[in-house]
Amino acid sequence: MHGRSVVAWTAIVLLLVAGFADGFLTGLARENLSNETFNRTHERTPGDVGLAYEEVVIPSGDLRLKGWWMPGAANTSAANASTTVILVHGHSSTMGKMVRMWAPNLHQAGYSLLAFDLRNHGASPDVSLGYVTYGATEADDVAAAVAFVQDHAAELGVDPDRIVLYGGSMGGATVLNAAARDLPGVVAVISDSAYASFTFQAHIDGEKKGYPRFLVDAVLGRMDDLAPAPPSSSRPDLAVQAMPVPVMLAHCSDDARVLFPNFERLVSLAPPTTMTWEAPCPVGLSKDHHLDGWMDPGYNATVLRFLDGV
Repeated sequence: MHGRSVVAWTAIVLLLVAGFADGFLTGLARENLSNETFNRTHERTPGDVGLAYEEVVIPSGDLRLKGWWMPGAANTSAANASTTVILVHGHSSTMGKMVRMWAPNLHQAGYSLLAFDLRNHGASPDVSLGYVTYGATEADDVAAAVAFVQDHAAELGVDPDRIVLYGGSMGGATVLNAAARDLPGVVAVISDSAYASFTFQAHIDGEKKGYPRFLVDAVLGRMDDLAPAPPSSSRPDLAVQAMPVPVMLAHCSDDARVLFPNFERLVSLAPPTTMTWEAPCPVGLSKDHHLDGWMDPGYNATVLRFLDGV
């Protein structure tokens, strides 16, 4: 009888431990998927950086994404003004950050710009509990932005077949995922500070922080189970290998958030004609040198040179 009690109590303890472990993994997974802590406020509007703009609404499935349209300057190259550069922000960010960083340089060169908030970010609506898929479902929003430009090209005064995708961080991964779909009208893509894949970044970041690989993989697996689309399916490294349009890859070599091996992997897999920029970056909007290439004149010159080539 005593032996049976020991077995029973052992079973109860194991069940409790298993339940705790399951709850712990689920909690970590939800924390990494959720948008509950995101700052949804736009830190800048185009007007704050001296650009004329109008608010637009971009249909993406059942969602209505909020965006800003910034027409090209009338006194610059007509070819540039007829080209639309779509600006795509990163994880827990908004279109306001992209406007602050990239819009002035591009607009001065004459390009028409469209910035918008991805689902679960900024002024755009939440879906699927606000869970972020790190470039999987977000690529649908980029495709929707492309369709918006094509559908409204005449009234916007742009060429529907001259669209460039320009994204940073998760946005950089997302534009690579989207461009690999060979979207109509897209002629080039610029990806700044992207991860090679969500799983690749998680592994090297976990190693840097001393997390055991089995724990990282367990959390990744639970995230895949909970998310509306598996974050592990966000694979810019696969997308860049068969990229149907010219691509530029950029990364701060001292980036402490999306680690530099991501850039090295993407470059190693990209077509040989890919333009690249990498250098140590000053501390700007990010204390960990993430997405701060825009503060380097060489970065901005490289972006414009790439666009001129396109």
